Amino acid sequence: MLQTLEVISVNLWQIVISLLNLLVLYLILKHFLYKPIRKALEKRQQTLDEQYGKAEEARQSAEKYEADWSGRMQTAEAEADKIIAASESRAQERDRAMLKDAEKRAGEIIRQAEAEADLEKKKAAQDIRQNIIDLSAMLAEHVLPEQLDEEQHEALIDSVIHELDRTGSDGYAGYKGGSR
Repeated sequence: MLQTLEVISVNLWQIVISLLNLLVLYLILKHFLYKPIRKALEKRQQTLDEQYGKAEEARQSAEKYEADWSGRMQTAEAEADKIIAASESRAQERDRAMLKDAEKRAGEIIRQAEAEADLEKKKAAQDIRQNIIDLSAMLAEHVLPEQLDEEQHEALIDSVIHELDRTGSDGYAGYKGGSR
């Protein structure tokens, strides 16, 4: 049994040496392995943080650009609407002006036609009067065997004209336009 105890016995010096050995191994691994890996991980984290920061800046810039573009589009649409409304207003104004001009021209043409008709009517009445005067003079020469002096002749003509004016303004009231 003694032998069994020796195998099971605890050697304090061996434990201390093993612990020191473990400590040295830990310090060596920490110095040569842990610190470089830690630095590499920190550098990688820093690179990732920079990339995330740049991505965030790009996203914010894109949102700002989108908002700016959206505002410009709304402004452009509003300006286009104003231009369309102004064009429609000008077109309507031109239409009204053209309509007024056409009405004015039509009124002038109607007035001119009425003036020409009045002039023709007066001219026709004057022609009819002149024809009646000529006819009355011829009738007077044939009907009256005696010769009238000029004053009587003019008085007769004036009385016929006066009679014609009294019977109607358009000349001879009983005139039918036919021949005998």
